[in-house]
Amino acid sequence: GAAVVAGYGVASRIEAIAMMVIIALSMSIAPFVGQNWGGGYYDRVKTALSLSNRFSLLWGLFAFILMLLCGGFIVSLINSDPKVVIPAARYLVIGPLSMGFVGIAMTATQSFNAMGSPMPPLIISILQTLVVYIPSALLGNYLWGYTGIFIALTSTNILIGILSWQWINNRVRSKSRVSERIA
Repeated sequence: GAAVVAGYGVASRIEAIAMMVIIALSMSIAPFVGQNWGGGYYDRVKTALSLSNRFSLLWGLFAFILMLLCGGFIVSLINSDPKVVIPAARYLVIGPLSMGFVGIAMTATQSFNAMGSPMPPLIISILQTLVVYIPSALLGNYLWGYTGIFIALTSTNILIGILSWQWINNRVRSKSRVSERIA
């Protein structure tokens, strides 16, 4: 209904403010990864990815706790209608659980692009949207209504974050091994 859509709109804008930190991190890592990857400094790339991923998870945890404790209150400052506040507050309890994993996926996709590999980000996006999220959201909506859609989004983000982390780490590890054999 309209109230749920409005609630999600309010909540997603609140979440977007917290996401700005992760977006900035993922965008700033690309030049670092690209320069070090091109220079053959794979250990630096590995360290940068590790630090970025840890920060993303910690920031995600911080944002989740903040939204858990204050999300409903923040929403009520923007819109006091309980039909809007309830779904928005519910989203702010469920959605931010995956914020750190979104950061990991964003860092991985930016890093792949910086390495000159645009296909992994494309595959990750297709997997995220078409293969995982849409079917999960349909199932979640059928089983639990709009809460199921929120759960589907969160679980999709966590799954894609883990997949992205594994993929980028495998790429860096394999390149490091090749580099060590040559040296």
